[in-house]
Amino acid sequence: MHKSDSIHKIKKHYINAKFLEHFVRRETNFPFTKFVEYSIEIKNSLNQSWTIHKRYKCFQKLHQTLSSKLNGLPTFPPKKLFNMTRRIITERKIVLEHYLNYLLDKVDLLKHPQILQFILSEDHNINMFLEQMKDSSDSSFKRKKSSTSNLIRSRSSDNQIYFSSTLRVGNPYFSLNKDFSKLVDTFLENLEDEKEDMCSNIQDFWKAFKEVKWTNIKREDILKLLYGSAISKGLIYNCGRIKVNPLGSQEALKLLHKLVRYDFNPDCEYYIILLKMIRLEHILQLNIHLHLTLNKQGVTEACFQLLTHFINIEKGITPCSILMNKEIEARYEAWLKLQDEF
Repeated sequence: MHKSDSIHKIKKHYINAKFLEHFVRRETNFPFTKFVEYSIEIKNSLNQSWTIHKRYKCFQKLHQTLSSKLNGLPTFPPKKLFNMTRRIITERKIVLEHYLNYLLDKVDLLKHPQILQFILSEDHNINMFLEQMKDSSDSSFKRKKSSTSNLIRSRSSDNQIYFSSTLRVGNPYFSLNKDFSKLVDTFLENLEDEKEDMCSNIQDFWKAFKEVKWTNIKREDILKLLYGSAISKGLIYNCGRIKVNPLGSQEALKLLHKLVRYDFNPDCEYYIILLKMIRLEHILQLNIHLHLTLNKQGVTEACFQLLTHFINIEKGITPCSILMNKEIEARYEAWLKLQDEF
């Protein structure tokens, strides 16, 4: 089928969707199968609001219908198996909210009533609602500027930014980087939930972390990030999970290395104080010798630089006590000589 229409900005009326809560349900005919249902608040520029309940399958069906008629639709989040983890639910909730608001911002709803059918509740009459939207385009309504309209207009630019080429769809941490404490808590929880996806989880976290304002960061949150809490293990522990997840623990090690080097804030002095709290048992927990046996580019450099840093701040630490391997010790000595030459 020829896609004759393209997405464009509609200026006559504004509709906004906000995801409120999610609920894990069981399929009626298959009680051992679960799905997530989202509670969504819909508001329009006529100061009307209502709540709908949708699951991923509903969004998927809408996207398939629109794909045959519209060009320029944003990428739709793919179906994933075993999708009951907190991270996947949070990620999908954020992406679906932006996806729906992108449609409401960009598509002429009068031409594509499928979207209206999707967002209306059972109490609505779609024909009456269409008439209300048409009436809202008269000159008197155009001059009316309610607080709801202003709020929804601002969301339009947010959705444009979210689906721009510079931001990868599906990074849940961008919604948390204004609250550093929540960012750290969510990150540490996800490290425990997603063993098989730890690598991309850390990469997403780092992208959001680099945009955090230093004034939002508290010392106790950095301690939690490094050492963990009673609830979640910290970054140092996850660096050492190389036997469980080699790729993910390598990414954790490289992230720790960046933090030690203050890559996100060159003027930061917190890490100098915090790293002085590291003792030999913490360094052994990193399993540096196991990382070095893989001899991966980037990982070796991070290990050697961290080891040098720890030796400088903690008395009694020697390469032998950490590396536990004569061959790796020789590689480290050669690396040190090379650094001296520069």
